[in-house]
Amino acid sequence: MFYSMRNWLLKGGPVMIPIIGFSVIAVMFIIERLIYFSKIRHDDAFFTGEFARLWEDNRIDEIVNLCEKTPGPLARVMKAGILAYRKNPKSVKSRMHEVVIRELPLLEKYLSLIAVIATLEPMLGLLGTVTGLIRTFTVIALKGTADPQELSGGISEALITTEAGLIIAIPLIYMHNVLSSRVDAITSDIERGITNFIAMVEEK
Repeated sequence: MFYSMRNWLLKGGPVMIPIIGFSVIAVMFIIERLIYFSKIRHDDAFFTGEFARLWEDNRIDEIVNLCEKTPGPLARVMKAGILAYRKNPKSVKSRMHEVVIRELPLLEKYLSLIAVIATLEPMLGLLGTVTGLIRTFTVIALKGTADPQELSGGISEALITTEAGLIIAIPLIYMHNVLSSRVDAITSDIERGITNFIAMVEEK
């Protein structure tokens, strides 16, 4: 199997080097994002419920402890809000939005690069197709069609690079959509948390 994979890569020609290289980089980014999101608490309903219960009892210190024990950007934003409330209730909204501005780039980290690589891979495959066809026509011009092996080399290069570009691009596009959906869900939770907390502050 290793030999056939190696043979497949070699037949793809020099364009296979950036195709495989960019795919390795994209996979590293995806793994990093999956690890990052796995560390973020998924049970946001429990957190917001506990937050509201402690708020009703005016247990501010316990709210701070809850935020510190809960991983993820929602807890960090809410912690900033409750600490701001202690000092100056009027600064709650601005302080929470400051933290959101800092947290959003961390959520979206590497997503644009994954999207760029996913777009680039089929284009590199197309480039390999062009170079393979040029090689084929060069052989025809120099040697005619008498050497099938030489002709098949160029055709193989053209087809393999296109295949490789699509094989890599399709899962990258899928994973980008999965990660983007996770970011959207977390962002929605943060926005909902900010809205609810500001409403609770205004009620008091």
